[in-house]
Amino acid sequence: MYSENDIYETGSQPRVYNGFPMFIKDKTFTWLVAILTVPFVVLTLWGGFNSGYTLSTVGFITIFTVYLANKSIKFKLFPYICLILSLFSAVTFTYSSDFSVRFFLFFMLMLSMFVWFSYLGGYDLSDDYTFVSALLKGIFGSAFGSMAKSLGSAFYSENKKKKGTGKIIAGVACAIPAMFIIVLLLRSSDAAFDGLLSKIGSAFGNFGSLLFKINVGLLFFPLILSLGLGLAKNKREQRKWQIDGKMDKAFTISFLSAISLVYITYLFSQLAYFFNAFKGLLPNGITYASYARRGFFEMTVIAAINFILISLACLLTKKKENGKRSALLNSITVFIGVFTLLLIATALSKMILYIKSFGMTRLRILTSAFMVFLAILFISVILRVFIKKIHVLKTGVIAATVILLILGFADVDKTVAEYNLYAYEQKYTENLDVEAIGNLGYGAVPTLYEIFEGEQYDTSLRFAAREELYRKAEGIYDINNVNGQMEYSVKKNVGSFNVNEYKAKKILDDFLNN
Repeated sequence: MYSENDIYETGSQPRVYNGFPMFIKDKTFTWLVAILTVPFVVLTLWGGFNSGYTLSTVGFITIFTVYLANKSIKFKLFPYICLILSLFSAVTFTYSSDFSVRFFLFFMLMLSMFVWFSYLGGYDLSDDYTFVSALLKGIFGSAFGSMAKSLGSAFYSENKKKKGTGKIIAGVACAIPAMFIIVLLLRSSDAAFDGLLSKIGSAFGNFGSLLFKINVGLLFFPLILSLGLGLAKNKREQRKWQIDGKMDKAFTISFLSAISLVYITYLFSQLAYFFNAFKGLLPNGITYASYARRGFFEMTVIAAINFILISLACLLTKKKENGKRSALLNSITVFIGVFTLLLIATALSKMILYIKSFGMTRLRILTSAFMVFLAILFISVILRVFIKKIHVLKTGVIAATVILLILGFADVDKTVAEYNLYAYEQKYTENLDVEAIGNLGYGAVPTLYEIFEGEQYDTSLRFAAREELYRKAEGIYDINNVNGQMEYSVKKNVGSFNVNEYKAKKILDDFLNN
């Protein structure tokens, strides 16, 4: 067995082998990644990030967990929470069809997975500093930074007779793009060759599509392989980050006190404006729309400024000899945090007032959820002053993921559509925008069908609902006109099953057949 310092002959010059030592476990992992990367990528990309993405994510989490797990890893609660959240997030892609929720959840899913993999790789995640350090050093430095070394280890063989296996695999992989182009040109130039391929593959388009998908899938192989081998093989040289503040507390307290004075003055000058929202009153000369938008804008900007100010003050200010911060600085931090929570509560009340008057939209739900996230973040900032074990960044990661999971499983599109119909029936709103409901995802289909079938609704609403249902059907079915008759066939893509889309399809089946 060769070690990392062994050499082998390449021509007349000896060459040092600088790859990772590969044991049976490592080789098994490499082959699993090589075999599963292409089908998992195809299931994800061509399945539209639905059930195929769920299967792929759970599959890779399982493979990495089995490969990286070892008895020396000490139990930590935060990584296990991230593991659970990543699994639930993966399932959400099979259930929810809401693009906005799934878009943001994708990044939180990746973050949760990386936290879990870094933990299994032996990196320290004990506080906010080391949490960031583990992701930067472990994932982007050690793992992805070892791509060339990982590929060299995967294709290297000590047996001279088997030494060319890796080169053969690499050669075939690199030949796939050229094969794709050459086959397309030959098909265009020769009818006999085109006919032969048609007989072999039932349709040449399927063969060309398969080559393209394989080529795209292979692009992800180096990333996934280096992530696993890099975390498993590289030495853990993670420094525990700690920022030793040098700023004098007198300067920080003076600065934050001046800011706080502005906030106090602003608060008193705007008491009527802010608290009217809680009473359901509207300031003179301001519309509901501008009232709610101004509230959200003010809250977002001030909350962002406050979070930056508090964070910098806590990080850069010199601590006492016992490692604690000044009591006055902590008091100002708490005041700014509470003031920000007041702004968030006021903005939420304005949004509720806006929704009551004009109905729900996906954007109004998402902005309200973002307000809740900011509130949780500032509550953790305030509690951090009194409880040192609370970590703000970790709390933010968990809160953001949980909120997105709730939105995904609650089905924002369905909630928005049902509420707007309810508000119209109860005369909370004067009009019902059926087209806006139709622009929502598949979760809105049951509401559209209810409007279409409801004889109590105005004819114009029922006609609009009918048009929107046909438009929804075009997204699920291939529609062809055969001899004057419309024929509907379901669009089938591997890995594209989605619960909300399946429910919508059953309703659309009844709609099209009646």
